[in-house]
Amino acid sequence: DEAVDDIPLEAGVDLTCNETNIDNLHVAIPVARTVDASDCKEESIETMLSLLEEENSSHSSLLSVEGYLPDAATITLKRCALEKLGKVEEVARSIEKCGTRLDQSGPQGDVGGTALEKGFYAYSFGTYKFSVVRCARCMGPTSEPRHVYAALRRLQDRGELELSLDVTASGRALHIRLKKDGIHLFRRRPSDYSDGGSIEGVKTMMSKQFSAKEQVSVDKVQSMYDIAQKVANITRQSNGEDCLEDAYDSQEKSARLVEFQNLIQTFFKEGTVSSKATSRDQSLGDDIKDFPLDNGRLLSCLCSDTTMIAQAISSRRQRHEQGDAVVQIRDHADYRNLCIAKILHGIDAPRAPIKEWYSHVLW
Repeated sequence: DEAVDDIPLEAGVDLTCNETNIDNLHVAIPVARTVDASDCKEESIETMLSLLEEENSSHSSLLSVEGYLPDAATITLKRCALEKLGKVEEVARSIEKCGTRLDQSGPQGDVGGTALEKGFYAYSFGTYKFSVVRCARCMGPTSEPRHVYAALRRLQDRGELELSLDVTASGRALHIRLKKDGIHLFRRRPSDYSDGGSIEGVKTMMSKQFSAKEQVSVDKVQSMYDIAQKVANITRQSNGEDCLEDAYDSQEKSARLVEFQNLIQTFFKEGTVSSKATSRDQSLGDDIKDFPLDNGRLLSCLCSDTTMIAQAISSRRQRHEQGDAVVQIRDHADYRNLCIAKILHGIDAPRAPIKEWYSHVLW
């Protein structure tokens, strides 16, 4: 709704109803903040958006991924105030609507300080920070970010302003173009869905997709553990470094190395560890047991450790957004269990990179 509200009323938007005459809506998704907020890798977010981009049985194509762009822009006015420039430049009127002024001084309203202290800004008519994509929305439903870039470059060449684009990771954004079906789907309230809502179908589809992805990660970890266990069992059984002749290159190799190479080859061919190798160490039993979710004390200790590790990582990286999700780990059982499981399995996550928590004293 906020994105739709940016578009001028004369463009055919009736804000009193959910139906609009807008066929496209440009949105910027800040990559770094989205990765941190969702605890999903950038590639996973791209997969999620590609699922919404394609048509399937649960929904039509909802959006189009246009690519990455520097969305955070800062301008410093050199000749006149933004209000005056807005009388002749549409992009200036849009910045006036969506931008934030970073200074409150200048030729039009000095609040103290010498020119030496302020430097270049002492002679400017204001510094504004804004989103390029939102600025394009404010210009109208047919405007795109490339039009904003072009207008700003033109004004900079004329000497009206200085433009600075944030090309760092924090200023990088994913440019999304919502289609008409997508606008209607995400604007509608839950009470507007007569059949429970197609939004639920999208959520179910996404949930299944990422649950399957998590399961694949867990299966890989399980296979790695099985291979390591089988190689270690050969040492226990032989109690030495018995050498075998490799069938492929006729070289003498240790029994463990031959077994390791065979298991790895089988895994990449069949996607699993061979049952033939499993029969060799059946006497050792299955070391993998289900996690005791009914053990409240153990779960509480693991939750505290996970929270402490995540907080230490956040403070070490000195993030501005630190603490939001970390503090809430205790309050959301499903997310808490996922964090614990990932760390215990050695699975990397944006909020807890493996190299960082691996060096923590609790690990």
